[in-house]
Amino acid sequence: MKISVQDVRVGKLFVKDWGVREITADFGYEVRYRSYDLNSGEPFPGRPGLCSREHITRWAQRECTPKEAARMQREKGRDIEEEAIGQYIRIFLNKVPDHMLVAEIRRRGLSL
Repeated sequence: MKISVQDVRVGKLFVKDWGVREITADFGYEVRYRSYDLNSGEPFPGRPGLCSREHITRWAQRECTPKEAARMQREKGRDIEEEAIGQYIRIFLNKVPDHMLVAEIRRRGLSL
């Protein structure tokens, strides 16, 4: 059964060969996904992926079965994703000049 663009929504898991993609965010035309190994349920390390809904429909062979979905280590996947995003934030903040950070703090009404 072909997967339609309407099928691609947050919380759904799709399979291709030995890989699984969990849709974690919806930005309209694009979606963010987290990847897992189908057999072990282990999340792949690194940052989340971003692609069009249409790409998911072409990539996926089928949706995960409930038994396969239960095997995915989603909490561990969230932890890995948060760590990766945190690393990007630290890199970004190290590049922002201090005066801009102070200005943003003041703009938000926060104190130093």
